[in-house]
Amino acid sequence: MRRHADEIQHRSITRSQSEVHYGPLPGQAAVTSATEQFLARLGTERETFLRDHFTAAWGWYERLSSLCTAGRIRAWREECVLACGLRASDRVLDLATGTGPLLLGAARTLDPAGFAVGLDLSLDGLIDARAAAAARRVRAEWVQGRALSLPFRAGSFDAVLVSFAFRHLGVPPEVLRELHRVLRPGGRLAIVDFLRPRPGLMGRAGLAYLFWVVPLVSGLLSRRRAVYRLARYLPHTIVDAPGPEHLIQELRAAGFVVERARPLCAGIVWLFVGRATRGVEETTGAAGVPELLSGATRMTGANQRGEIFPEGRR
Repeated sequence: MRRHADEIQHRSITRSQSEVHYGPLPGQAAVTSATEQFLARLGTERETFLRDHFTAAWGWYERLSSLCTAGRIRAWREECVLACGLRASDRVLDLATGTGPLLLGAARTLDPAGFAVGLDLSLDGLIDARAAAAARRVRAEWVQGRALSLPFRAGSFDAVLVSFAFRHLGVPPEVLRELHRVLRPGGRLAIVDFLRPRPGLMGRAGLAYLFWVVPLVSGLLSRRRAVYRLARYLPHTIVDAPGPEHLIQELRAAGFVVERARPLCAGIVWLFVGRATRGVEETTGAAGVPELLSGATRMTGANQRGEIFPEGRR
């Protein structure tokens, strides 16, 4: 696995002049990303758009996700959980959990010594996730919060899972540093997501499907403007996403050993598994405890043990 990751890192990528770059080339002005251009046309900014549209599309979002992945999203989520190698006593965080499908599957592998936490920006999605967990008798906690300022102590978790949401969380190096902070030394990070594909026929075909087919079909079937706009938004984030080689470099720079980097579909869907190698440090990103869905100001079980929230914030 490590050798495969090393091979990926050293392969060169030839970019066409029409591709979007992360930053300006030498001597050029800053380049506006495809996502920023899309949001500017709507007169909104990213966090507001995501909160409003994900909330309005909750009843349809799982079907939209299935359409984007040609029906493979459930299998890829399961592969993400398996690749992370969860143990029964692990403390697991599902970042950008949405309505909780990934965490509900992961939590079934845990015994009473472990616990599962789902965090998301959308309160509506978390309410649905809590209801789904109760219906399935799955023990999990649900927290509203942001990926760049996670309300948890350093070293709180044995594993962090991110499923088809990494592109929405913020600037990758900043997100990865915050994920590294909340992982214990040796903790695992598993990410499954769309990435910018390498130039080639398969990549162009995948982007064409996402840019044209998915918005048209989802808009016609849902008859909701929010679903259509969200379907239009998603492929722009893929164009702006890092390529696999770039993400491997960023994982390593954030303190992870990349144990797995594997394409799942057409070089556009990838699975990454990394292990936190450096000691964790307390950072200002831990400040603030969000309101919990249980109606209490503490996390049942986990917070009673004093293992998650920062000192003075329990």
